[in-house]
Amino acid sequence: MIMRLFIILAFSTLTVLLGAGFSDEESKFYSNDDRQALLALKSQVSENKRGALASWNHSIPLCKWKGVTCGHKHKRVTGLDLGGLKLDGIISPSIGNLSFLRSLNLEDNFFSGTIPEEVGMLFRLQQLNMSYNTLEGVIPTSLYNCSRLVVLDLTLNRLGHRLPLEIGSLSNLKLLLLSKNNISGKFPISIGNLTSLSTLSVLDNHIEGKVPDTIGKLTHLIKLQISANNLSGVFPSVIYNLSSLESLAIAANRFSGNLRPDFGYKLTKLEKLHLGGNSFSGDVPKTISNISALTHLELSQNLFTGNIPVSFGALHNLQYLGLAQNSLGNNLVGDLEFLSALVNCTHLQMLDVGYNRLGGELPIHVANLSNELANIYLGGNLITGSIPHNIENLINLQSLGLENNMLTGRIPTSLAKISGLISLYLNSNRMSGEIPSDIGNMTRLEYLNLFNNSFQGSIPPSLGNCRFLLYLRMGSNRLTVVYLKSSCNVSLLSTCTC
Repeated sequence: MIMRLFIILAFSTLTVLLGAGFSDEESKFYSNDDRQALLALKSQVSENKRGALASWNHSIPLCKWKGVTCGHKHKRVTGLDLGGLKLDGIISPSIGNLSFLRSLNLEDNFFSGTIPEEVGMLFRLQQLNMSYNTLEGVIPTSLYNCSRLVVLDLTLNRLGHRLPLEIGSLSNLKLLLLSKNNISGKFPISIGNLTSLSTLSVLDNHIEGKVPDTIGKLTHLIKLQISANNLSGVFPSVIYNLSSLESLAIAANRFSGNLRPDFGYKLTKLEKLHLGGNSFSGDVPKTISNISALTHLELSQNLFTGNIPVSFGALHNLQYLGLAQNSLGNNLVGDLEFLSALVNCTHLQMLDVGYNRLGGELPIHVANLSNELANIYLGGNLITGSIPHNIENLINLQSLGLENNMLTGRIPTSLAKISGLISLYLNSNRMSGEIPSDIGNMTRLEYLNLFNNSFQGSIPPSLGNCRFLLYLRMGSNRLTVVYLKSSCNVSLLSTCTC
């Protein structure tokens, strides 16, 4: 009888220790280490944010806590997903006691402090996402003990220092995402050991020096994004060997030199190519037209010369073409021939070739470009002629920039039929005539600049219909200002010079 009573008391005590709400079967596999580790994590969350983890208490089974996933066999915590809960606090070192953890997602919160060294104890970890927080300090070297890692995402934090040689030990890594931090130093040559890598993204850091030749070993790489660093040298020749690349972004660095003429025969799978903001020079390779899958081509803010290849008309999937702020064109009649070829690019949404040396007359077929076009920027060139009357064909146009050219003629009334136009820049040309009263039909207009032309007559009162107008500049014309007050009497208007 005494022995039986002892067993009953012992069982009752065990039930209390394991927490109410567990069945006998659940209690058998319960891990107090996991529970204590998670409660310690909760204790470091600011008090006003703990409500998001209200289910983390002793009355609810551990495996039913918010964001917790357990293994079927041992009921150990294998997954922790707290993404997007906007938790504020620090990450407790106790996280390292979740020894069965395979996936840890803390993205899109407000965690600060450092990444605990104890994360390196999670030798089963395959996915680690701490992106979009305010974590500081260095990436702990212990993390490189997690040799099973497939995904490492630390995007948009404040992590600093250089990438150590040890990063090469993560040979199973497929996604390495470190963009928007304060990482400095040079690429370690051990980066070439990550032969399973499909995405390498270190945008917007302070990495310097040359791209190491060992990156050429990453033959499974689909995305290489190293823009907005301090990298230098000529276009890295090893990149030509990465034939699987679909996205290449090396913009806003200090690269220089010419691109190889056979560029388009080397990287045939590219969909996005961003090389802007460097010092590349020479001709734009005509062979880029061989990259049939290309949707985004950004080469702006370089030193390219010569003509814009007419062959770009073969890029039928092209959506974005950025060639602004180079020295393209020779102030000759044939400089704008590429525009007639781009008529074949029926998905084009953005065309920016502003601030080059493009000459010749604005061709009438500019109005036959894709009706998906939302933005056209041809400003800052030497273009003559007038705006085509069939410009209304571009029904989805939102921005039209033709400023700082030598255009003549009137503003066609058909332009006012593009009711969705938001920005219109015609300043510093040689245009004349009256401003059409139909301009008031463009009710979404926010920016209107007609400065420094030869427009005459009155400012149309219909401009008062443009209730979203933020910027209006009409000075240095021959306009009468009898309607100036009513035209500028718009509640949101911040700049008006007439």
